[in-house]
Amino acid sequence: MEYCERRTLRDLIKRGLYKDGDEIWRILRQTLEGLVHIHGLNIVHRDLKPENIFIDGALNVRIGDFGLATSQYSVPDRVNNAHGSHNMTTSIGTASYVAPEVQSSVGTYNSKVDMYSLGIILFEMCYPPVVGMERVQVLGGLRQKQPTLPIDFNLVERAIQADIILSLLDHNPKERYSSSGLLQSGKLPVQMESETIRQTLAGLSDPKSPYYQKMMAALFSRPTTQAKDFAWDMDDSTNPAVHDLMLQSTVKQKLASIFRRHGALEASRTSLFPRSGHYGPNAVQLLDSSGTLVQLPYDLTLPYARSVAKHAPPIGRSFTFGRVYRDKSGGQPQSFGEVDFDIVSDSLDLALKEAEVIKVMDEIIKEFPFLVASQMCFHINHSDLLNLIFEFCRIEVDMRSAVAEVLSKLNVQQWTWQKIRNELRSPLIGVAATSLDDLQRFDFRGMVYSFYIISSFNLLYTFKNFLRLFTCDHSLGCTLPILI
Repeated sequence: MEYCERRTLRDLIKRGLYKDGDEIWRILRQTLEGLVHIHGLNIVHRDLKPENIFIDGALNVRIGDFGLATSQYSVPDRVNNAHGSHNMTTSIGTASYVAPEVQSSVGTYNSKVDMYSLGIILFEMCYPPVVGMERVQVLGGLRQKQPTLPIDFNLVERAIQADIILSLLDHNPKERYSSSGLLQSGKLPVQMESETIRQTLAGLSDPKSPYYQKMMAALFSRPTTQAKDFAWDMDDSTNPAVHDLMLQSTVKQKLASIFRRHGALEASRTSLFPRSGHYGPNAVQLLDSSGTLVQLPYDLTLPYARSVAKHAPPIGRSFTFGRVYRDKSGGQPQSFGEVDFDIVSDSLDLALKEAEVIKVMDEIIKEFPFLVASQMCFHINHSDLLNLIFEFCRIEVDMRSAVAEVLSKLNVQQWTWQKIRNELRSPLIGVAATSLDDLQRFDFRGMVYSFYIISSFNLLYTFKNFLRLFTCDHSLGCTLPILI
């Protein structure tokens, strides 16, 4: 027998259960599921009331006290009903939940008697607690041949509950729902269809749940299917040919040489850190065995920024080669090579540092002649200028990050200005049409500038890059895409 910590539905009703509509539906569904089970075994409880509906430690329903239950549909001992009255003034008032056919002298009855009791119980769950003579009057009205709800019952917000209650209290058992019939009637909210799922999600999202560590252990003990194991590398395009490897090595050497001429040293970056809110949904998120949400690098800037925010960097200039990742909804994430050149400064000569970054870019272009000969456009953007543009265009502060994220896609693949405009006008972002008209005025050379915002930590500023577009975030650094 399961121990339920001496809590019953009566306790919840006394504590104001009627205020929590979602909890009422949850308890009703679990009670119905229990009744479906016992009725399926040809058992009638016959004494269903809040005191016999127990609540366990996980707030799940347990139907108990089967002392009056029977396995046969038979004529039971009648409840004393002399002169058409019964004792409804006792502290419990069991007779208040008894179906009319049980109290009458007419033939046999079936599991619908439990459904009548459930009607009274559901009413008590939806109505403020009442005691004494007020309770006698309220329940007396419900038990009439034409059941009547109290005039202060909230029929506006709880019309469905009222409909269920009146149906269950019908004196004709044939007109009442059966337990399975009510469960499948569509009256109960759809979101309550799977209470197991709801409880599981609640446990997963609450580290303090007593089941949290067990759930984590179960997740990480799942075996990997052989088919997924084989399919994991089928779309792997990270195996370049020999001449590509030689080219990559040459590019890395030339870039490193340029960075070293400016006094930079190569430094490693963290490859795994807690999930950051600075990026969109295509950041690669992972869950470790302790339940911590982490992510792979979306760029090489944030890992360094986190480090600088916590500890003073040993060197002012640094660079790193690494890989960044994008989620593609299943399977191995997309991976790209990237190189960062960063200057961290506590002085006020930011203009000089910014000029040095631009000089680094100029040296890179001269180092690779094909960059000079190719038709390429480098867009350099400053966060102060971007914020001034947003101010001029009346872009609200709380939406600037989202606007900048969308603008960063401009002229990349099929992202034309019209497509960008449509996304910015969507309800998800909701930029005003007049603001977009002003924003389009900054199209000085036939292409609207692309922007990308990333939060700065302390005095770390970094150029950011997407594909062939180079952008800058009030920065002293540059980021290049490389084929490594």
